[in-house]
Amino acid sequence: MQELRNDILVIGSGGAGLRAAIAAASGGASVTLISKGPFGRSGATIIAGADIMADGSTLASLGYRDKPADSPDDWARDILIEGFNLNDENLVHTYVHGAGPRVRELLEWGMQIRGTEERALITTGVSIAASLRRGLAGLPVTNLSGVTMVDLLTGEGRVLGALGIDYESGELILVRAKAVVLATGGWHQAYSFNAGADELTGDGQGMAYRA
Repeated sequence: MQELRNDILVIGSGGAGLRAAIAAASGGASVTLISKGPFGRSGATIIAGADIMADGSTLASLGYRDKPADSPDDWARDILIEGFNLNDENLVHTYVHGAGPRVRELLEWGMQIRGTEERALITTGVSIAASLRRGLAGLPVTNLSGVTMVDLLTGEGRVLGALGIDYESGELILVRAKAVVLATGGWHQAYSFNAGADELTGDGQGMAYRA
């Protein structure tokens, strides 16, 4: 059995997992990033449409046609109205104020733009994932592909890591960590007819439930 020790274990290497690994490693944490499928060629993000949103003033400042007078607070107001004010207002404000900086960094990492819409840039999931991989490059992250994590390790009321298996060698892999990020996507494969990636089998939800 292979055993690793890190500050942060990130399970899943789609958009959420990649960005979590970037944030943790940039902050000085030691990170293990685990992908069930081939790194960069699996998961939910690469099959996304996709557009990526920010307020009009941010997009206008980046040189795209949008409303320069628009602001994150204007955008938040519209989201709350469209959600009949049932939204988590704090989460909405976190989203709209964080979107601009995230779009800027993706562009700095080479995200390709195919067009624009109001408050949105049209791109692809492949391009988003590729830009995040470029953002990850050079950071001290241990990257394991072809590993399926099966259970979280718990003790003293907290998560202590996770146990997985390398499905080519059959070797068990134990990762001890101070924190675990579950970024495993959905569970599309629970249904006979679906448009999700093969890897989306609800592993993360199952681990969280059992823990």
